[in-house]
Amino acid sequence: MFTLSPFHVCFISVVGRCLTWAEDAVTDEFNPFTHLLYLLLLRTLIMSTRLENVELQLSEVEMLQSMFPGKDEVVFDDEVVIDQMKNYLGNDGDDPNKTLKFTLKYELKDAISCILRVEFMLPVNYPSEENISVQVRCQKMSKLQYKDINEEMKKLIDEIGVGDLCIFQIIEWLNENTENYITRESNQSKEAGVETNQSDNVCQQFSRYWIYSHHIYSKTKRKNILEWSKELQLTGFSMPGKPGIVCVEGPMNNCEEFWQRMKRQTWKRLSLAHKEDGVLSIDSASSSFQRKFPDVVAEKDFGVHGGRDYHMDLGQFAAFLKKHDSHEIFSLLFGVEGKEKT
Repeated sequence: MFTLSPFHVCFISVVGRCLTWAEDAVTDEFNPFTHLLYLLLLRTLIMSTRLENVELQLSEVEMLQSMFPGKDEVVFDDEVVIDQMKNYLGNDGDDPNKTLKFTLKYELKDAISCILRVEFMLPVNYPSEENISVQVRCQKMSKLQYKDINEEMKKLIDEIGVGDLCIFQIIEWLNENTENYITRESNQSKEAGVETNQSDNVCQQFSRYWIYSHHIYSKTKRKNILEWSKELQLTGFSMPGKPGIVCVEGPMNNCEEFWQRMKRQTWKRLSLAHKEDGVLSIDSASSSFQRKFPDVVAEKDFGVHGGRDYHMDLGQFAAFLKKHDSHEIFSLLFGVEGKEKT
């Protein structure tokens, strides 16, 4: 639990007494001077608390970066927010007053050897009045394991309570308990027999997600799209610029996981424009799904123009879709029929 410095304790005590006096004065008989004093003191107290929250949030982030110094281990949704918070502490800028979002990605080696993704959301009033929100993800987790571990994580945060710093305790808990959640259900599956697993390998639910964004400019978002699709073993393509289009195809659960990660980022507009489901089977006769984009997800360049807005030539894009037997998707994305570039 964090502690206030003697100065802050004294300051808050004095301000509290002044607030009580000013409030009594206002109650007895309205006086513009005492009313203004009351408001000023209240504002000072709120600003002091906000400064304390910003300072503590930054200290936790710096602690996390020292524990995980790798280039891609701690990734911020918007690094500008961090800079604004630092400027605010240094009296060199306004309060950004924004939720701080970032993702911690690191490998749990031990017996399970998996990449763990922990998505943090630190609200403006954390830790003084609000608590953080956390989502834990791992490629080796089933839906049930994912649900269980995140429910347990919420319980842990509730137990820590408002007023305490949480991040270190969360990391410590994950290091000690994640393996149990993954191996527990794996052992149950083994006890149920190998036949089911063999059946899953022969016949698997697949999906194709068509994602539309008002624009995709951010280098961080573009990097995430490529890295997430590779991690989740998805194929497809990404068209950055304005508008931005992403298509991913692969195991149904992995496509849904990719979409959930996309939604957690900040967008002007983002939608799942179309979704295709089917069964991919080794036996082609019983297969209702075929990959239309078998290559690893990479960025596609369809004749960039328009300067800063980074517009793509939609005629070239329409031709690309037709080549991959997906021409009908153009009207679903843009509401008009696509005309190929001749």
